[in-house]
Amino acid sequence: MSNNDSYLKDIFKISVSSTELNLPNKKQFFNKLMKESETEGRQASNVTGYQSNNLDIKDPIYRDFIHGVESQAKQLARDINIVDNLVVENFWLNINYFKDSNSVHCHPGGVFSGVYYVKVPEHSGDIVFMNPTHDYMDFYWHNFIIKGFNNYNGTEFNVVPYTDQLLIFPSWLKHYVKPNLNHELRLSISFNLGVKDERPL
Repeated sequence: MSNNDSYLKDIFKISVSSTELNLPNKKQFFNKLMKESETEGRQASNVTGYQSNNLDIKDPIYRDFIHGVESQAKQLARDINIVDNLVVENFWLNINYFKDSNSVHCHPGGVFSGVYYVKVPEHSGDIVFMNPTHDYMDFYWHNFIIKGFNNYNGTEFNVVPYTDQLLIFPSWLKHYVKPNLNHELRLSISFNLGVKDERPL
């Protein structure tokens, strides 16, 4: 084996981008979202709790949010060598109250998806990403085989969110949200990004 060879080669990788997004109009942004929460919502991945319909992408109050998301998504796209002409196609509000959670799901049709955490009390629900080989690994690699979980043998990856955190990940990556164990509400915005030329009018 030459000096340039490595015994352990990582042949497939999945990247999740995490950064902090500080909005200059955070107070007005939050108040706007609370007004949105008074409208009729929809049932999607939310087991209980509130999920809005798609918010108005042309509303000026969301301009800084959209710009921040698109800037970070373009950077992630360049880092993993895919096209970076990505735009936010849609976004919506999630509010999880005590014991509310979100079931396992992905975001069909998108390139990247993500979540921006507007208000996150402690113990209000971690987001959990699932290894695409989750079912196979559970079948072939039982817990008694694995000595300690890591990025090579784990079927799930847990992220403890914080206020103003922005997560972006491949739309095909399945994930779910654990129950909110805090009596304060947990407020976040989920979104999808697609290629600019395919953005709906």
